[in-house]
Amino acid sequence: MANDDLDGLEALPDVLTIRELARVLRCSESTIKRRLRAGVFPIPPLRGLDKRMRFAKASVLRYLDSGARGRAARR
Repeated sequence: MANDDLDGLEALPDVLTIRELARVLRCSESTIKRRLRAGVFPIPPLRGLDKRMRFAKASVLRYLDSGARGRAARR
């Protein structure tokens, strides 16, 4: 992934909602949820006090920097 693309992602909050993550990965929220249930989603969710899933921006950036962009949507 180009550095310019990652620079734009730096403006994201430190913790992303599933909606924000879907927008970054360019896939649907249901794709993320389905892959999480199957145990094959590459970015681990954070568990908070409420039941809503959140994702650490650092984990998302690491995944994208690894050259894996779009894999979540294609598998």
